[in-house]
Formats: sequence, C-alpha cells, structure tokens
Amino acid sequence: MKFKIHLFLLFAACLAIGCEDLEDTYKDYAGDGAIRYLGKATGVSVHPGWKRLLVKWTNSVDPAIVNVKVQWNLNGVRKDTLLAKDVSECNIKNLEDGNYEISVFGVDKNGNTSLSLPSYARPYTEEHEVIRSFTRVVSKHAYIKDRLILFFSDWQNNVDSASLNYYTPEGELEHIELTADFVKNNKYYLLPNAIDPTKEISVYRRGRVEGCEDLITFDPYILLHEKFYTSDFKQWAKEKYGQSEITDEWINSLDEFEFDYNLNSFEDLLNMPQLKTLILGKGRYMNVVQQDTAYSKLLDMERSLFTLDVLHELNQLTVHRYSKHYFPKEVPAYLQEEGNKNTPPTVEFMDEKDWTYRCLEDEDSSLGDLFDGDAETFWYPGMKSTAPGTYTIEVDMQEVKRISGVRVLQNLFTPRDQLSRSFMPDVIKIEYSLDKLQWRSATHVETNTIGVSNGEATYLDFKEVTEAQYLRFTLYDQTYRTFFGIKLAGLDAY
Repeated sequence: MKFKIHLFLLFAACLAIGCEDLEDTYKDYAGDGAIRYLGKATGVSVHPGWKRLLVKWTNSVDPAIVNVKVQWNLNGVRKDTLLAKDVSECNIKNLEDGNYEISVFGVDKNGNTSLSLPSYARPYTEEHEVIRSFTRVVSKHAYIKDRLILFFSDWQNNVDSASLNYYTPEGELEHIELTADFVKNNKYYLLPNAIDPTKEISVYRRGRVEGCEDLITFDPYILLHEKFYTSDFKQWAKEKYGQSEITDEWINSLDEFEFDYNLNSFEDLLNMPQLKTLILGKGRYMNVVQQDTAYSKLLDMERSLFTLDVLHELNQLTVHRYSKHYFPKEVPAYLQEEGNKNTPPTVEFMDEKDWTYRCLEDEDSSLGDLFDGDAETFWYPGMKSTAPGTYTIEVDMQEVKRISGVRVLQNLFTPRDQLSRSFMPDVIKIEYSLDKLQWRSATHVETNTIGVSNGEATYLDFKEVTEAQYLRFTLYDQTYRTFFGIKLAGLDAY
C-alpha cells in the first residue's frame, strides 16, 4: 500500500513540473500574456444573384469588435469592404463570372481581424450555363421574302415576360407581347404583317432561375438570317442529292424537292425561299398488286402541315403525292394525288448468271437467288435467337464493267406472313473495287435507305458511272419478336 501511495505522489509531482514547463514555453512565445482571438461571425451564408453575391451572417458579441470586413477573392484578385460592427449583410455587386471565395471578419480598433471560415459561391452572369440554357421562347425561325415564321417552345413558368420587336417595310418599329396564352395558342406562327428583313429582329425576355433571388433582364437575342437543318434532312440531302454540306446557294436555288422515306417533319422546307413544288413518294416503287400499306410516315404532323400551309400561302406551293405516303387521313386541299403512276426508271440490267458470289457469314445458303431478278425467290440465311448478325456479300463480275447503280428488291410474301415482313432489311451498304484491295463507297452515303413493303424495288444510283470488277454489299439482321434474321429477293446491277 505504501508503495502505491509513493507512486501516486511521484506521478503528481511530474505532472506539476510538466505543466509548469508548458506554461513557461507558452509564455516564451506569447509575450506579455496569452493570445486572445476576436470573436468571429457565425452562420455565414452566400446567396447568388444577377452579377452579385448577397452575404449574410450573425455578428459576434465580442465588445472589442469595432468593424466588420467582408472580403472576396477570385483568381488571386482580392477585394474587400469595411462595414459598421452592427451590419449583418453585404451586397457585392458588378461581379464577373467565377467561383468566389467569401470571408467575413471581425475587426478591432488596431485593425486585427478574427478568424474566418471561407464560403464559396458563383454569381449568375451571361456566361453561367443556367443563364445560357434559359428558354429563348422562340425555338426556331425562318425568313421567306419579307415574312417571318416563328416556332415557339413550350412556355416556362420561370418566364416573367417576353416580347418581339421588328420593323415594317416603312421603317416603323412594331412590338408583339409574347404571353403564355399567345405562345400556347400560336405554337407555329406566321407574322401576319410584312417585315423589313434587312433590320434586326430581337426577342426580349425577363425571368427567374432556380437559386437566384433576382428578376433577370436577359440580353436581347437577334433572329439571324442563319439556316438550321434537322439531322434527317441533312442525311436525306446527302443521300438523295449528294449534298455533303448544305450551302445557301444550293438551298436558295431549289424550286422543287422530293421526299421518299420517313421523316420527323417537313419543317426544313421553310429554308427554301423559292420552293414551288414538293413531290412525295415518287422514288418508292411499291408492288401495286400486293396493295401493301407500308407507306412513309411523318412523326410531327402538326408542324408539317403548318410548314406546307405557309409555303402554299407565300409561294403558291403545290404538293404531288404518289401512293398514300405521309398523310394517312386528311390531306391539304392543294395536294394533287398521283396514285401509282411512278413507274420504275428505265435501266438495262446486267447479265449476272456468270458472276460468282460469296458471303463469309453464310456459306451454306444459296446466294444465287439474289441475282436472278425474281422477287419470288429470295436469300434467307436462317433465323437465330442469340444476337443480330451482319452479312458481307462479295460479288466477282469476272471482268471490269461500267456500272451505274443497283436495284434492291424485297421478297414477295403473303399478307399474314409477319416473319417475312419483319425480316425485310431497311438499309444497305454498297462498295466497289477493281482489285479487292481498295474499296470505295458507291453512293453518296455509307448506308442507303431501302423501301420496306411487299416486293418493293429501290433503285440506288451510284455517285457516278463507275468501272469495277467487284461489288460488296453489307446487310444487317432484322428483328421478329425474340428472333433475328433477314430476307431479300434481289441485288440487280445496272
């Protein structure tokens, strides 16, 4: 027991000596006394606004504080402002874009500052992605002569007001208020009055964005004389007309245009100020006997009809429709029905009986049925349930020939044969070569669209008359329920 008491006394003595040494060491560095820190602000919050940051905080009750300093720092550039000690918020204005470091300090009479835990915030400016993505109200526009066509986006609740300013041919400034009801009732809109297209037309907007306390007056944006095209139109212009790049010179020269296959809408036609005639479905050579109803379709009928109505009003557009493509129900009054008068082009098919064929993915089936010109015989490599396949068919014409194009022929089948309908390919890739070493695309696009109706023929003209000994076709499996396969009746060169 005495041993434990002595051990405790020894430990206490050591602890006392240690504390004394620590205190001495602290005094060596603290000077005349212990360091005293000023009380710091608490609850600091930063609220982004339009080109500003609103800083709020709760002041310390430390009586030594005589001022509050708010400091902001961006990319090493530091600025601050000195405020009275009872001020608890600061509005930092005229800020550029960036993520600011914000600090709030208590300041005593000697200029000493308290500690501060920095906060970070970014003001809303023109460069902010939220501002850049704010609705433009007008989603698309087009100029035809002295008229303006507008497509409105859906009205957003964060829009406070919007308006359109334009000039008349007489030089008078006109103003249209774009309200929620106006936009809702005029989703597609042709200005009833003529404009002066040489002067700027501007859209003005005011609104709010989430996280910003201010009502923002956005910079007006100008409706430029630029033409924008949908992706399916650009693809079709290249496939049908060989236009890799759609130039104003080409588009402005068109007074006639053709569509053959499925589209989102006809809206791109508004970029053609001289368009007089639209021809629909002439390049689809459907087998009339089969009475198939696999007609070309429009995804957005309302937008398409508006486009045609505007062009009819401004350009006296006429529409010629073959078969029953695009309009399953009502048709425009100015549409002229052409029925099935689109006879296939007159071409001279090559004699393919001595050609040799090979498909690496299908060595067992008879490829000869593809080259006999008969829609009732067809190539069918079988059905699979694992994954869709790709087929590459190489043809040796035995000698160099001049070739202008290929007819792709769908097979004939009974109306109830859903498997054959589902297995019709809808695209094909065609290449040619002189030596089987260097292959070139035969058409304007790498993958060509094929009509998909019972026994339909698609004529794919080459970019130019071509000399070749070898042809290569690439085709792809289609889907029927959970199965994959392909059926095709003919590949006939001309």
